[in-house]
Amino acid sequence: MPAPTSWLDLFKPEYAGKVIVPNLTTSGGFQTLVMMAKLHGGGEDNIDPGFEAMKRLKPRHTEFYLSNAEAGQLMERGDATVGAMYDNATWYMTDGGKPIRWTVPKEGALVGMVSLHIAPKTEHLELCKKFVNFAISKDANEAFCNQIMAGQPTSSRPWSSRRRRACRSLTASSFLTGTRS
Repeated sequence: MPAPTSWLDLFKPEYAGKVIVPNLTTSGGFQTLVMMAKLHGGGEDNIDPGFEAMKRLKPRHTEFYLSNAEAGQLMERGDATVGAMYDNATWYMTDGGKPIRWTVPKEGALVGMVSLHIAPKTEHLELCKKFVNFAISKDANEAFCNQIMAGQPTSSRPWSSRRRRACRSLTASSFLTGTRS
């Protein structure tokens, strides 16, 4: 089966019944919805085309998965052959010898981001600032990449970690399309 080159490939007949995409309530679900909206005449400010596209995709898909582990199991069993997954979800499968490839659709990849917020009128403002400063520090970001296996969000320097190979070209956790070969 050919690897997908476009987000629209998820609608192709040859992938029918073998497509996985994240549930809208989980990580990556909103990004997939936005991409579908953009590809069908909408966008962030006009999300309805995305919902309509997801409705059209539903009969063709295998699962709206709730976790990377679930997506990986569907791919490993062969229940799914193509799907929208975060890149780091494919690394542990590839590192484990599983026949999965990670591709970037021609329309581009989306970014999953983590944001930190301090509530107005917090009683612990200095403690909150200390936590935010730690969370965006080089040490915290190296640990995040090395242990969580996600991309490099705040530093342009490479790590001396066991995950340098996987992280070397990333600036953030990218939302990409995975496929079994």
